[in-house]
Amino acid sequence: MKAKYDALIENGMTVIKRFGRPEEVARIAVTLASGLLPYTSGQVIFADGGLLSVRY
Repeated sequence: MKAKYDALIENGMTVIKRFGRPEEVARIAVTLASGLLPYTSGQVIFADGGLLSVRY
């Protein structure tokens, strides 16, 4: 299964051509839990390497 997704990512499935790392997702969680974004409400944060980015 990993080989399949490695190939898809290499061929442009995501903008960032690699799998995300746990520490990258952890940074999002820490930022949200820290209170550093007091004016933010109801946001969805995608940690998907650009999978859902619009590409022209």
